[in-house]
Amino acid sequence: MEGDGVSHLKVAENLLKSGDIRLRSSQFKDAMQSYNRALEIRVEQLGDKHPDTAESYKAVGNVFYKEANFESAEEMYRKALEIDLEAQSDNHRVLSDRYRYMVIVLTAQRKFDEAVKMNKQSLARKLHIHGGEDHSDIAREYIGIGVLLVFQNRLEDALQMYDRVIEMCNRLGPGGDNRKVLAAALCNQALIRDKQGDLESATELLEQSLAIREEVFGEMHPETAIAYQIIARIYGQQDRLDDAIHASTKALQIRRKELGEDHPYTAKCFARLLNLKLDKAAAFNKKGLALMKAGGDYAGAVKLFREALEIYIEMGCGVDPDAASVHENLAAVYISTDKLEEAVDASAEALKIYRRKLGENHDVTKKRMEEHRSLLKRLLENEARHSS
Repeated sequence: MEGDGVSHLKVAENLLKSGDIRLRSSQFKDAMQSYNRALEIRVEQLGDKHPDTAESYKAVGNVFYKEANFESAEEMYRKALEIDLEAQSDNHRVLSDRYRYMVIVLTAQRKFDEAVKMNKQSLARKLHIHGGEDHSDIAREYIGIGVLLVFQNRLEDALQMYDRVIEMCNRLGPGGDNRKVLAAALCNQALIRDKQGDLESATELLEQSLAIREEVFGEMHPETAIAYQIIARIYGQQDRLDDAIHASTKALQIRRKELGEDHPYTAKCFARLLNLKLDKAAAFNKKGLALMKAGGDYAGAVKLFREALEIYIEMGCGVDPDAASVHENLAAVYISTDKLEEAVDASAEALKIYRRKLGENHDVTKKRMEEHRSLLKRLLENEARHSS
C-alpha cells in the first residue's frame, strides 16, 4: 500500500480510538463523527468488503444502539456481519461476536424469531471455538437464550436455562468472566421470580447478584447501577422504602457519574428515586393520620407530618397539592391540641399552594380560604379573651 494510504489508515485507527473514548463518556455526537470519518477512510482505502471496514460499521452501530436508534444499529451490525461472513467465514470468534450484537439489537426491537436464529449461530461458533460447554462464553450464550425464552413467556424453560448457567459458573470457578456471568444469571432469575410474584426469592437472588457485581465491577460501575435499580424496585414492591431509597440513590450516583446530569437514563433514575421518596412521604402522612384519628399521640403525628413535608421540599415538590394536604393535616392536629397560632400558619401554607396551583377562583381554593378565615377569626377571638 502507498505511504499516503498507510497514513490515512493510521488516521482512521486513531479516530476509532477517539470515538471509543467519547462513547464511553456518553459523548454520542462526537463519537459518531469520529466513527463516521474512520468509516469513510476505510471504505476509500480498503473497500466496502474488508474486515476492518466491518469493524467501523459495528462502531457506528454501537452509537446508534446507545442512542436507542435500534433500526439504524441493526443496519450497521448487519453490514458488519455480511462483510465478515464473506471475508472471514472461518473466523468463528469474530462471527460469533457479530451474531451476538445482532441478537441484542433484534431483541431490543422484539424480533424474537430472527434473534433466536442468530443466537443459535453465535452458540455454534462459540462451541467450535472452545470445543465444548466449559467456558464462560458458552454460559453467556445460554443467558441470551434465557432472555429470549422470557420474551416468549416460557418462564420455566428460562429458569432451567439460568440454573444450567449457574451450575456451569460454579463448576468453572471464580476465574475469567465466570463471576460476571453468574451475577447476570442470578439477576435474570430474580426478574422471573418477580414476574411470578415470588418477591422473597427475587430479593434473595438480587442481593446475591448485587454483591457479586460490586465485587467484580466495583461500586460505581454501570452494571452495578442496573443491579441497584432492579433491587430498588423489588424493595419498593415490599414497602421496604428505606432500602429502596438507598438502592435507588446509589444507582443515581452512578448514572450521574457515568452519563451526566442531562442523560435520559439519569433522568429516569432520578424519577424513580423521586417516586420512592414521595411514596415515603405519603406513608408518613398516612401514619400521621392514623395517630391523629386514634386520638392520643399528637406529637408523633406532628413529627410524621413534618417528615413528610421535609421530603416534599427536598425533592422540589413543596408546592404540590399533596404537600398542601399534609399542611392541612398538620393544621388539624394543632387545632385538636388548641395550638391555634401554629394551625393558622399551617393552614396559610396550604392555602398558598392552592392559590399557586389552582388559582384564586377554583372551588377548592375558595373553600380553603373560607376555612382559613374562620380559623384566623377563632385565633383572634381566643387572643382577645386571654388579653381581657
